[in-house]
Amino acid sequence: MGPYAVIGTGAVGGVLIIIGFVLMMIARWQGTRPIGEPAVTDFFLWTAFFVSLSGFAVMGVELTIPTNYYALATAFSMHIFLVAMMFATMPWTKFGHAIYMYIWQLYDRYRTWKGVEPRLLGPWSGELAEKALHSHHPSHSSKVSA
Repeated sequence: MGPYAVIGTGAVGGVLIIIGFVLMMIARWQGTRPIGEPAVTDFFLWTAFFVSLSGFAVMGVELTIPTNYYALATAFSMHIFLVAMMFATMPWTKFGHAIYMYIWQLYDRYRTWKGVEPRLLGPWSGELAEKALHSHHPSHSSKVSA
């Protein structure tokens, strides 16, 4: 299959990013925040959209003028720059939790194993989770005595 598998995978990924961008912008426009009020997640969505467009541009250059090194290098450099911008904004979005939350959970479990009380609520935190849930939320009844 060679390069066709890479091109096909990139094309499917680009189409899925564009579909996701459109769906998220529709949800954003129906949300409680005014459209004129920017958010960091908007920047992430726009960079993801432009990453997919620049990926299609790289594919177009590869398919139309594959011998023009400068055109290919320019298109690829712009694509990689946009990818770097997208990953730079990811920690400030909910999408960043897809990576960072697992790393933090592993670190928290290591600290718990060493004898330090965990900072996150999870199945390994036991009584600490129960205390935290019932002591910090006003709607919870006080089941745990102080």
